[in-house]
This record gives sequence, structure tokens and C-alpha cells, in this order.
Amino acid sequence: MKTIKIAIAGAGNIGRALLDAIYEQADAFEQKHGVRLRVTGVCNSRGGLLDTAGLSPKKIAEQSAFTPDLAGRNFVQQVDADILVEAGPSDYITGEPGLSYADAAIARGLHVIFISKGAMLLHGTQLLEKARKQGVAIKYRCATASGLPAIDLLERAFANATIEKIEGVLTGTTSFILDKMQSQRCSLTEALTEAQALGMTEPDPTNDLNGKDTACKLLIIANTAFRTQLTLADMSVSGIESVSPEDIATACAEGKTPRLIGSVARTTSGINAAVQLQYLNNTDTLARLNARDKALRIFTREFGETILAGGSSSRDATIAAAMEDLAQIVRL
Repeated sequence: MKTIKIAIAGAGNIGRALLDAIYEQADAFEQKHGVRLRVTGVCNSRGGLLDTAGLSPKKIAEQSAFTPDLAGRNFVQQVDADILVEAGPSDYITGEPGLSYADAAIARGLHVIFISKGAMLLHGTQLLEKARKQGVAIKYRCATASGLPAIDLLERAFANATIEKIEGVLTGTTSFILDKMQSQRCSLTEALTEAQALGMTEPDPTNDLNGKDTACKLLIIANTAFRTQLTLADMSVSGIESVSPEDIATACAEGKTPRLIGSVARTTSGINAAVQLQYLNNTDTLARLNARDKALRIFTREFGETILAGGSSSRDATIAAAMEDLAQIVRL
């Protein structure tokens, strides 16, 4: 039985949850795909742990056993692995630490799975080209909306299609907040507090509210779809911070639903992208989403309109998406 060895860069909540999933699903994964998964290395920003025989969740929990400074490129150079999963924090300015991990992994001939967004947002085109030359794969479904298989759809179903426009809801937290403001006639602060109590937001929800989270996901999707390298500087981004109960009440009276929409389109002047609050007719598919769900509406010259909806925001969805990326790589 073939064994696929996995290194995880990032030992926070997501990294540990992924390790748990690999450990718990090992038998089922082997039955489905004919390979055995084994985590042979885990690191955080301060150190790491290696074991070619495999690491268990219990062993990872004892971070006092981590070797100091076994992190970054040092970790990648020493770990015995076939795949590197980058599960660290997202830096939207430098792309680090994911960029350094990915560069080192690709140079060693490792496949890469991104859970964080920063590296693919800022350097996606270059990383994909490096991976192509090395004969390895980069998977980044988790960086674009986790449970919503947007990248899979674009790369497979529309690999030869001419994409004209993509628009959608990519941050479930904002829809939840807007729906609560509409249904309970409450303020944004009150709706945000409820979302935080349910664990739907990051510790700092600023990027959800100001539209930056949606913008980053949209840019990665756009650069995949249009084979370009747009940046945040190339688009107009606004969020929901200033929306008031009065705005919501007016929209409700007009039969409209507020949604934070990201859109990117091919125009005569190039590729244009934006994120903004829109008030949609209540019959619109994007207006009728469940509060935690996401959706994309894709317009192609050949197939017309296609809608992809679902993929609720949760840690479980992120881990499931990472497991799907693992499955795709082992099938290569």
C-alpha cells in the first residue's frame, strides 16, 4: 500500500483540526483512494516536530516537544514529505509565511495545499508557474471560500470556456449580519455580536466588514478564471460598516435584500473588479441564500449563466475542503 507523507505548516486551530481529520479518516481515505495518509511533520512559527513513522494529534498537542527553530525553510528542507499543507496566518501585504513555505516546498518537488490566502493572492501566478515547471500541483480551494468548490469548477468544467463575468457572495459572515439586521430590525453592532457569539467571525472582524475578505477571495478566483494577476490596488472595495437599520428598512420596504457582492468582468478596457454592498430583488438567487452560505454566478460565452451555491462558513467546511484537495493530489 502506497503511503503519502504530509507536512503541515501551521499548528494553530486549523492545522490541528486537519491533523485530527487525517488521523480519524485514514482508514476511509485508504479504502476510497488506495493510499495511506501519514503526517510526518508539523511546525509553527517557533519550531517543529518530525517523525517519519507518523505524528498523532496527542503528540502534536505536546508542543513542548517541538524542536526550536525547526520552522520556515528549515522545516521544509528537513521534513520527509510528499505534500506541504500551508495552514498559517494570511498576510495580505507580504504573502508570508505562506510564500516562503511554498517556494521551498516547490523547489524540493513537494505538492502544496494552501489554506491561507496571502501567498496566492499576491503571488499566485508566479507560484503556479514554478509548480508547473517542477511538475507539482498547487491546490488552493480553501483560500477562496472553502466549502464552495469555485476553483474546481473553473479549472475543470470551464477549462476551455470564455468567462465573461463572475459575481457572488463570498463572505458568509456579512450575509448573516445583514439578514439579522433585516429580520430583527437591529443594529450592525448587535448583529455582529451575535455572529461573534456563534464563532462565525475572525477574532478581528474588520476584514469581513470592510470587504477585504471578499476582495481577497474574489481576486484569487478572478486570477484563476481570467489568467491574470490583479491586486487589491486594481479594484474598488467597500464594505458594510456604514449600513444602518434605516437603510435595511428601506430596502425591505422595496422588496430588496442587502448582500455584499464581489464581481469581476471582462470589458473592452480590461478586467474590472469590485466589491460593494448591493440591494438585490428578493427573487434573486444571491438574495435567497441561507445566511451562512456563499454563491458564485458565472457567465460564459459558451454556457451562459451557471450558479454555484452552498459551502457554508465553518471550520469543518475548511477541513473538508483541504481533505478534498488531498484526494485530488493523490489521484494525479
